[in-house]
Amino acid sequence: MLKLFNWYEKKSVEHGKTQNVGEFSRSEKNSKEYMNFCEKMDDEFERHMEEENNMVSKSKLERYWLESKEDSKVHGDKFDVLAWWKVNSLRHPILSQMVRDILAIPVSTVASESAFSTGGRILDPYRTSLSPKVAEALICAQN
Repeated sequence: MLKLFNWYEKKSVEHGKTQNVGEFSRSEKNSKEYMNFCEKMDDEFERHMEEENNMVSKSKLERYWLESKEDSKVHGDKFDVLAWWKVNSLRHPILSQMVRDILAIPVSTVASESAFSTGGRILDPYRTSLSPKVAEALICAQN
């Protein structure tokens, strides 16, 4: 996992995709979300200062592993991992990118054979009587 994390970290630095935590637009700065974010950042900074002596030589991944875990007694079966990543993606931008890439669920589970079939399920009898060139033009023109 450390090798994968290092690869993502290198990739994000090369492409400049790491978002600074303080990057908010002007309209966002007046919002309640921004105020909550500022309060959260103050709390995080205090916690960071307390842990800084122990964490100086650790990688971002090791720091993530050492963070306190979510209490299952508080959340029970209702823990929403997507909401957690939405809130914490700014704290862990590289890990959140890894999660999006690795744990992504395919949008469709339709078998490709049936999706691209030229049988009667996709094309009706009228369309299947057309020449292949005309049928292709009609299918492409839908987009």
